[in-house]
Amino acid sequence: MNKTLAILFIITAFVGGSITTGAIVFAHGGDITLIHSCVAKTGSIKIVPATTSCKSGETALDWNIAGKSSLTKLTDESAGANCPDGGVKIETGVDDNNNGTLEAGEVDDTKYVCDGASAPICGDGVITGSETCDDGDALSGDGCSSTCQTESNYSCVGVPSVCTSSCGNAVIDGSEQCDGADLGGADCSTFTFPHGQLACSAQCTFDVTSCTG
Repeated sequence: MNKTLAILFIITAFVGGSITTGAIVFAHGGDITLIHSCVAKTGSIKIVPATTSCKSGETALDWNIAGKSSLTKLTDESAGANCPDGGVKIETGVDDNNNGTLEAGEVDDTKYVCDGASAPICGDGVITGSETCDDGDALSGDGCSSTCQTESNYSCVGVPSVCTSSCGNAVIDGSEQCDGADLGGADCSTFTFPHGQLACSAQCTFDVTSCTG
């Protein structure tokens, strides 16, 4: 959305007409010096000149904005405390100096319309949400799984992710049980075998085939 200045001028030239309940009326000075409204018990709103009295049972509401315009300013809101995923900032107020611009000192109310969080798309090459990697595809076995989670014995960096296997560097990393000669202090007795030689497989898992009992 472009940053825009929306100047809402609804000229109340229809003085004496009715507006249904819930309508928002922005009074514009124009050639009307002062207006007010009469609110009936039914909820209907009637705009009348200030010199006209409301009927019995109606409530009078004075606008008190003679010669002034109501302004609304819309600006993009970056992701942050007000809108976690960004959105639009809506400022409203009365143009006190009649320059057609809603200035900081004229803002009476500020609201935010926030964007919803975008669901992560695995395979788009962008790491978002719960993804720990995204290598641009949704295939498992290459270090980044089909659900965009870093697979065992891999490390993934960058965007899109580049994943490399850590198995084979002779250092136990991540979920590796062992790596080369690094058995992490384990031996055949760890697996209740009294004799033999514990080994480490090419997938960095323990190999007990040479252990004997």
